[in-house]
Amino acid sequence: GGGGGGGGGGLVVYSCEDGSVRAVDPRTGGEAWVLRHEQRLGLLQSWVAGGGGAWLAAGSSTGHVALWDVRYSLRLSSWREPARGRILSMAYASQPAAPAGSAAAGPLLLLGGASGLTSGWVLGEAIPRPALVLQPAGIPDAAADAAAA
Repeated sequence: GGGGGGGGGGLVVYSCEDGSVRAVDPRTGGEAWVLRHEQRLGLLQSWVAGGGGAWLAAGSSTGHVALWDVRYSLRLSSWREPARGRILSMAYASQPAAPAGSAAAGPLLLLGGASGLTSGWVLGEAIPRPALVLQPAGIPDAAADAAAA
């Protein structure tokens, strides 16, 4: 299986070739939860947990991302990263507090892809929306434009 980063509330979390992400409680040896990912959407390559272990996001070999509420094993949303490339790494980041009187931005899910680009997606909406693309030197503008589309 694959691996990733993030919290898990003291659980051991791992992904499997069958497309599932599983959590085991090491104190009891029992399975705490199982999340199912459709294999047709690609092999899970990376995952990250956030919100105190309340949610988990996983990225696939074909650029698909799924966001689950692990408390209820409920998929909250899924989308495909515009570049459609393999998602190699993921991270969770809080955004700075919004100025008084303006709408607060949700947390960011950062996706690192095989293209070398990193995209940031705002969570907390029905469909996460792209908020930023980090483009290292040497990556063509056309690749960054496609990732931001």
